[in-house]
Amino acid sequence: MNTNEELNTTLYKQMFAEQEQFRDWLLAQPPQEILNHAYEYVMREDILLSLEYNDLTDAQAAALLSSSSPLADVYAEFDHLESSHMEEIWNCIESRADALQAGQLDYAKTLIDEFCAYEYASQADFSDLSKINIVYTTVGDENIPLQVHVDLEGYKIERELDGKPLDTRQYSSLQELIENELEGMDFQELVAVDEKDIQLSLVRREAEKPPRASVREQLKRAQEKVEKKSPVQAMSKRKEPER
Repeated sequence: MNTNEELNTTLYKQMFAEQEQFRDWLLAQPPQEILNHAYEYVMREDILLSLEYNDLTDAQAAALLSSSSPLADVYAEFDHLESSHMEEIWNCIESRADALQAGQLDYAKTLIDEFCAYEYASQADFSDLSKINIVYTTVGDENIPLQVHVDLEGYKIERELDGKPLDTRQYSSLQELIENELEGMDFQELVAVDEKDIQLSLVRREAEKPPRASVREQLKRAQEKVEKKSPVQAMSKRKEPER
């Protein structure tokens, strides 16, 4: 009477021989046909691997040995199962994408921190990843404020002149932003502003100033202020009589 180990070994050898025969047939097929059976071949290899490290009961091994093609039978059973195989693949895709994104984000933060440490001897503020200030200075003879910030969520560099949008350099991914901007940040390039933009900013300043009151309006306002004062405050100082 065969022992359990002998039964499992006999089954493994039979299934291994069946796989070798399938492999020889597959290698003789055209490339497209080989691709059509690639999944089947890999799954059959996994079945053999599982059998190599696990043992069936005597009855289970004997039942499979009664089949003329036990490996093909097991694969057919597996192929009809509803498994979480695709879900596991999707989870793996998401996990790898998240890991790469986290790595890119950490690298981007490091580059920004190094820039701020070099230019200002201080660390960057990452409390808002969509607006990380990296430059605040003034330009032109009129000392117009210029601010530059990085948007790590929207993948862009934005500049503001005198509190108004100046320009935006937009990228399609964080990696593009890193390669085209963050890896080679230069302070002088970041603060370079065309003279025409400075002049436009000055014109805008003048246009946004409240209109100056006319002389009549100024006199009227002065009179209203006098009338609102108390009698003591409104009283003019008496001149001393001439002697």
